[in-house]
Amino acid sequence: SVVHRTPLEGLDLIKRVLEVFAGRLGAELVRKEEARKTRELSERLGLAIEAGQLGIWDWDLVENELIWDQRMLEIYGITSDDFHGSYEDWARWLHPDDRPSTLKWVQAALDSRKAFHAEFRILRPDGSCRYIKAHAVVSVDESGEPLRMTGMNVDITERREAELEKENLQSQLYHSQKMESIGRLAGGMAHDFNNMLASAAANFEGVTCAPIEDFT
Repeated sequence: SVVHRTPLEGLDLIKRVLEVFAGRLGAELVRKEEARKTRELSERLGLAIEAGQLGIWDWDLVENELIWDQRMLEIYGITSDDFHGSYEDWARWLHPDDRPSTLKWVQAALDSRKAFHAEFRILRPDGSCRYIKAHAVVSVDESGEPLRMTGMNVDITERREAELEKENLQSQLYHSQKMESIGRLAGGMAHDFNNMLASAAANFEGVTCAPIEDFT
């Protein structure tokens, strides 16, 4: 119709038809552009997750279904056969000393519908202890009830152990400096005491004491 050699009748109809096609074409171009941006963003996010060695998880609160990616399994030192996909299954890997406080933090995040940030220890099947940093957000339904919690874990064991080693060295240095100060103080007191004794001895030099019976 656009390149027709002779004048066309019903130009208003043709115009509306072309507007419809133009609208659909524009929408398709927008959709493809958004898809491209989404794909690029997903690729960059994947690279960032891989570089940061982040374990990603998603917890469906309604069905109590917990999904872990491969990195999460690696962090916890288990395989997909060892993980049964529930909240309780995750909780059993928590260090006994950290379990009460960690579960309390999770419940507080659900109650407040706020983000969850925590650091805790886990015990792997091989008996090794790892330090974990966790971040998560809570999704709610239209009525404000929690639907799911999605987040990530990162193994910070090396960094935490380095910090503990630094604290230990600082404590040892402080103790050494304290003992050195005590030693200097004791040495100074001993020196002063020796000077006092020497002075007293000089004062009594040449003095004879009467026998005890002379005082009776």
